[in-house]
Amino acid sequence: MRFNNQINLLRRHCDERGKVARQKYAEAGNRGVSYVLYLWTAEMTYKLETLLERDFLNQEHFTDVVLSLVAEHYTPGLKKLPNLLTEKLIEREEQAFVSLLKSLPSDCPDVSVPYRWILLGDEAEAVKARFEDVWDYCPYWYPLRGDWTPANTECLFVMDEVAEPYWEAILDLLCPNGERVYTTGEHAYSYWLDRPYVAEVDRTYISPCDGSESAYADKGFTRILSISHEQTVAFAGDWVPAVKQILAGERERWNKTFWSD
Repeated sequence: MRFNNQINLLRRHCDERGKVARQKYAEAGNRGVSYVLYLWTAEMTYKLETLLERDFLNQEHFTDVVLSLVAEHYTPGLKKLPNLLTEKLIEREEQAFVSLLKSLPSDCPDVSVPYRWILLGDEAEAVKARFEDVWDYCPYWYPLRGDWTPANTECLFVMDEVAEPYWEAILDLLCPNGERVYTTGEHAYSYWLDRPYVAEVDRTYISPCDGSESAYADKGFTRILSISHEQTVAFAGDWVPAVKQILAGERERWNKTFWSD
C-alpha cells in the first residue's frame, strides 16, 4: 500500500511550520532559535519525500516508519541542540507532528502540494549516472564555456531575466502534459542538510532564479535544462530549436552574459 496522500499532508504541515520559522528568523534580524526550527522542518520534509511511492504493509507500518525518522537528525545543529530552549522548541514541534501523524485516516483525501520524490540508493545512483554519461553534468557545469559532451548537440543559454517572462512556455516543452522530470545538483538539502539531492519533480519546483546549480532532464535524457548561480539558464538537446522559437524576440541576448563585451 502507498500512503502518498498522508505523506503530502505531513509535508504541507512541515512547509507551513517552516514558513513561520523563516519569518520569525527574518524578523529577528536572521538571529535566534527559529533557525533551528527551520532546520527541523527541512529535515523532516526531506525524510518524508524519500517515502513517496514506497509500499507499506498497512497504516501501522507506515506510522512506525515515519516515527523512526522523527528522531533521526542530519545536521550538527540538531544532533546536538545548543541549549534547553531549542531542545524544548524541537520537542514541542515533534509532539505536534507525531499527534498529526497518529490522527491521519487510512483513506486520507488527496492533498494538493507540489510533487518531489527524493530518490535514494541504486535508483538515485542510476539517475545521477545518466546525467553524467549523457550530458557530462556536474554541479558546476558551465554551458557558457562550452561544457557540452555531444559535440553536435545544439545548445543555447540566456540570463535568467531573459528566460523568466517565457518560463511557462519553456516548461510546457520540458514537461509536456504534466510530465515529471529528474533533477540533481545543488539544493538546500545538499548544502544545509548535507544530504544527496537526486529527485523526480513536477514543474512547480523549476525556477529560473533559484540561485543554485541545478539541472533538469526529461526521463529519456533527450532534453536538459541547467540553471547556475551566475544567473544563466542553459538548454541542450532536441528541444533547443523550439526554445529558440519561444525566445526569438530576444535573439540579440542569446549566449550573452551580463558581463559580456
